[in-house]
Formats: sequence, C-alpha cells, structure tokens
Amino acid sequence: MTRWLSPTPEALSTSARAFVLLTLGGLSLYERDSTAVVALLVIGAVWILVHSALALRLPGAVVVALEGALVAGVCGAVVHDTLLPLPALAVLPFVAGLHRGARGVTEALVVQSVVVVGVTLAVGGPFDASEGVELTTWVVLGLGVGMMATFVRSDGDADAEGEAPYRDARHLIGQLLVLSDDLRGGLDPVAIGHRLLVRTRDVIPTTRLALHVPAGDGLIVLAGKPASGRAAADREEDAAALAAAVWDDGVARVQGFDFAFRVATDKGMVGVITGSVSERVDPDPFELHRTLRDLLGRLQPLALQLDAALLFAEVRDAATLEERRRLGREMHDGVAQDIASMGYMVDMMLEAPSSPEQQADLELLRATMTRVLSEVRRSVQTLRADVDTSPSLGAAIGDLARNLTDVSGVPIRVRIEEGTTRLWPSVEAELVRITQEALQNAVRHARADVVEVSCRVTPPGYDITVRDDGLGIRSIRPDSHGLTIMRERAALIGAELDIRDAPGGGTVVSVRHRSPTEDETTGDPDADHRVPARTAPADTARD
Repeated sequence: MTRWLSPTPEALSTSARAFVLLTLGGLSLYERDSTAVVALLVIGAVWILVHSALALRLPGAVVVALEGALVAGVCGAVVHDTLLPLPALAVLPFVAGLHRGARGVTEALVVQSVVVVGVTLAVGGPFDASEGVELTTWVVLGLGVGMMATFVRSDGDADAEGEAPYRDARHLIGQLLVLSDDLRGGLDPVAIGHRLLVRTRDVIPTTRLALHVPAGDGLIVLAGKPASGRAAADREEDAAALAAAVWDDGVARVQGFDFAFRVATDKGMVGVITGSVSERVDPDPFELHRTLRDLLGRLQPLALQLDAALLFAEVRDAATLEERRRLGREMHDGVAQDIASMGYMVDMMLEAPSSPEQQADLELLRATMTRVLSEVRRSVQTLRADVDTSPSLGAAIGDLARNLTDVSGVPIRVRIEEGTTRLWPSVEAELVRITQEALQNAVRHARADVVEVSCRVTPPGYDITVRDDGLGIRSIRPDSHGLTIMRERAALIGAELDIRDAPGGGTVVSVRHRSPTEDETTGDPDADHRVPARTAPADTARD
C-alpha cells in the first residue's frame, strides 16, 4: 500500500509565496502596471530576506513582525496607485498559521493591519471607499486562510506521532547553541551559586551562608558554607526551616543573627539565601531588612543566570537518566536473556556428554557464561541505579552495598553521617557512580575479604571513603578504565579524589569536597562539622 507523504510546513509556505508572486506578477504584466510590478519585486525580495532570517534561527515572532511590517509597508505605499499587490497580505497569516498556530495568525494580522493603515495615511492620505473595501477583503481573507492553516498544522502534529515535540526541541536546542557563545557566566549552577554568595558576603559579613534551590518536593543546598560548632546540625535545620518559609511566601526573615531572603527574577523565585550575621556586627532588624531588599535587586542578573542554568541541568539530567534506563532495559531484555538461554542449552548438553573431555569443556563454558551473565546483570544494576528515588545519598550507597554483597558474598560495612539536607542531584549522582566503581573494584579485582564504606555529608560538603583489605593498588589492571572514569566524574563536580594503598594492605579510595567559600584557616577540617553518626541497617553492615 502506497503511503503519501504530507508536505512539510516549510514546503507549503514556499509554495504559497511562489504561487501568489507568479500569479500577481502575471496579472501585473498583463495589465502593464509598472507600479505593481515594482511592488511585487520588492515583496519577493522581502520573502528572500525572510528565508535568510530563518536560516539565522531568529525567533518566530521576530520573523513574523519583520515580514508583516515590510510587506504591509510596500502595499500601503502603493495602495492609492494600484490594488494588485494587496493579495500578498493574505500570505503571511497562512504561513504564520502553519508554523505558529492561531497565535501566529493574530500576530501577522495585527502587524500588517497597523502598518498598512499607517503607511497609507502617511503617504497618500485617507482611503477612498474602494480601497477600504479591498483592504478589508484581504485582511478577512488572511484571517480565513490563516485559521485553515492552523487546522493543517494540528492535523500534521497528530499524524506525526510525537514529531512536534522533537521539532520544537530541535529548534530550542539550536537557539541555545547560537546563544552559547554569549553565555559568559556559563551554565554551571554551582559556580553561579558561589558567585551569588560572594556578592552577598561583600555586603553582609557572615559566619554561615548557603544557597537553597528547589529539588523535588523541597529545597536543597546548592552552594555555601555549612554551620560550624557542636550545634551544627540544629543550625542547619533552622536554616532549612527559614528557607522553606521564605520559599512559601517570598517574604525575607530576620531572626536574631540569622536571616533568609529570596533570590528572584522578574519571572519568579529561583532560590533562597540563608545566613548568619557575624556576632561582631549589630544585626539591627530594620537595617538588615533594608540591606536584604537592596541585595534582591543587585543579585537579579545572577539570579537570571542561575534560573537558566537550573533549567538546563534539569533537561540534561532527565535526558541522561532516560538514556541510562533505556540501555539497562536493552541489556536486561537482550544480552542477559540470550546468555541465559545459551546457558540452558549447555546444561542440556551436560546431561549426556560424549566424552570426559567434552564434559570438562562444557563445564568451563558454563562457568564462563555464569560469570559473564553476572557481569551483565551488575552492569544493568549500575545503569539503573538512581539516587533520585532514594531517601538520601547515604541510603543510595547503602542499597549499592547491599546489592553487591548479595551478588558477590563479600561483606560490606557502611557507616553514614548525614542530616536531612541533601546535595545537588547531579553531585549525588556522580558520587554514587564513583562509590559504585570503587566497591566493584574492591570486590572483583582486589580479592578483598571485607570492605568498609564511610559516608559523611554536610551540604555542600561531603567525604566518602571506601577501604578494603585486598591486594592494593598493584592489583589494578593496566588496561582498566575505571580509575580514569572516576577521576573524570570527580572533576565534573569539583571533588578531590584520592586513591592510595592502605596501611597494612588493601586500598583506600576517598572523594571529598569542601566549599570554596569556607575559611581555609579553620584548622582541622573535620572538627567543626561533626554530626551524630548513624550506622547502616544490619542487612547492609555485615560481618
């Protein structure tokens, strides 16, 4: 059965312009109307200009305004001399309807009507009756063909089975690529967040400062200096409560030495900055409220950068997550099932081997297939591991350890120190992958008998260590890419990765980060950030 391909909106637009131009040009030549011929040549040049604008990926509304103003201006300039070019006014509503729907039709009609009336009055004075009727006729006809084009557009979208979102996505991504050279501030939310905090600290002397941004159903700390002292956990909980209150109503809070205010653009709130004024400064509530209001305006340019970066990160993370899940499904339903099926066939052959040699070969083949199948299933679990579905980073690492213990039989003890505040999702995702690779190396290559994991999280800081009692760094294969990938992941999130031999044997892998906004002269980096530890459940911490 032959399937007829529907013409694209671009092809219909080109055909409509060519048909009108050729038809009106022929009539103008037949009538020997030189004014109309010149006007149509100018209109043709305008349409060529529009194609150039589309090639430059200008926004659709700009293209409609540009074409509408130029074509209507030409028609208005000659309307007192000739009416032949007026049918060209119906082309833009049709084209705009194909590409932008009813909104495009409205934009085209408004621009053309305003410009043609204004130019006509400016050039030759008021309309006479016949000119007014002709102009009204072509405006109404433009509305009609424009609405017909919107139906064609909607039918095409329905038949495309999801083509329209991809077409829109391609257009938007193309615009982003064009604009990327002008994004001098970059699209890294963490870096932009640090700049926001530096600007804030330039105005308000603080001992603690953090930027909270939305993630899921709550707020997380994107950047900042954590609280210090023995009551650090309580201070962080108080800051989180202040941030949540400001996020709910947008009203700045000042409570003693603590404060919180919104970071916003003209489109709405992007995040909340919380902090504590230095005790050496008088935190007069009225003066601090006035300072926070001034800061809101001064930080708006950076807030816009942060808003764009957060949206970009959300799109990137969603695309990455879906691709990992797709690969996991393909491996599970494809390669893993095929290997399992071949294993069943080998089992059947083992029931009646033709010779002792064949039996030995089949047993070796069966053992190899079992090992490969375990590797594939471990890879599937790696691809589908999703920290976003876990209550916390520590819980995600605990799940990894539990699953790997079940598969390998090697006991993995996990110790977790974390509060309720989470890290940025992309940071947590990379930390899970780094920890996962370190655990797999310990179990698969180091021949470890026991593996220990410690995870301490003080947003935006963290310290994760994987220690085993295996063969040490010398056991790592020269062709292994795991360590390189771990270093690349650490570099992506600005973390320090350290891989070394453990005293007494084995390997220690640690990944850690402290905010660059922290005072580097505080001495012991761990002394002021301790929070009560909690040990993983018994089925994860095994002897």
